[in-house]
Amino acid sequence: MKQFGIASSASLLVVLLSAWPSRTIADRASQARDPEAEFEQIVQLLAVSEGQVVADVGAGGGSWAFRLAGRVGARGRVYATEVKGPQVRGMRQVVRARGLENVEVIFGSQQDMGLPANCCDGLLLRLVYHAFDKPALMRDSMRRAMQPGGLVLVVDFRPSPDQLTRDMNDAGFERVRFIEGWQGRQGIFAALFRKGASLSREGRL
Repeated sequence: MKQFGIASSASLLVVLLSAWPSRTIADRASQARDPEAEFEQIVQLLAVSEGQVVADVGAGGGSWAFRLAGRVGARGRVYATEVKGPQVRGMRQVVRARGLENVEVIFGSQQDMGLPANCCDGLLLRLVYHAFDKPALMRDSMRRAMQPGGLVLVVDFRPSPDQLTRDMNDAGFERVRFIEGWQGRQGIFAALFRKGASLSREGRL
């Protein structure tokens, strides 16, 4: 009986450990080693400039969205989408407190980001894609929200880059850049896609 208890505990430990790596990777990577350097690379890849409209999908507390607001300026617009109520309320409080008139917080869902049609020049998904319950529906939502030629940057650790590329191709996006070891993080990649693009070759940074 005692041996059975030990075996059961060992089995439980194995199950718990098998679920640990994904959470560990996401939690570790969510904390930018150098937020300013990462932000500048995000802006470079998405070609963000004053007057553009961009969205931060799964914006969390809004740190990246608020940085983007400063880059697009008063003539631009930033949509910060999130599926968790507390984060949505928190971001809206910050927007009001700071008077960020060019930021709109959207309470999205796992089926739809809630963005207007053809609204965005750029879309950021930083450690968000892997958590989609219905990724096919979310890719449809991306396609509806993006302007022709708009850029989507996915920073994540799963699915595999090849699987992500196939899925995004099917949704009408072409991969135009791929970065392995995003910001020096092993196991994290960045993939840049363009809606309706027909570029002759893929670049690697």
